[in-house]
Amino acid sequence: MSVKSSGGGAPRLSAPVQWVLECLLDDPSREWSGMELARANGLRAGSVYPLLAQLEAVGWLHSRWEDVPEGPAALPARRFYRLGGMNAGAVRQALAAAGRPVAGTAWGLSGGEA
Repeated sequence: MSVKSSGGGAPRLSAPVQWVLECLLDDPSREWSGMELARANGLRAGSVYPLLAQLEAVGWLHSRWEDVPEGPAALPARRFYRLGGMNAGAVRQALAAAGRPVAGTAWGLSGGEA
């Protein structure tokens, strides 16, 4: 499941890439953990994390590590992802050009530009 660039910094939009982008479009300001994106799209973590890293590498996503308190009961930090350099309108256009039109959100409902 590759996200290799098709030139100009735009990744090839395989079905899993499109599913992840649609989730991110549902609320462009929301931060998703990789596991949330995997579960929402029926993907395995081993497939979604390389996809997210490649989308970040071409500037489509931004990520940050969760701040967690230190201590014996501390959980591992999670990495959160959100839309990056491209705005929601440009992602919708890329999805439409790939043959997967998205009206406004990940679920195909109408909505305003973010």
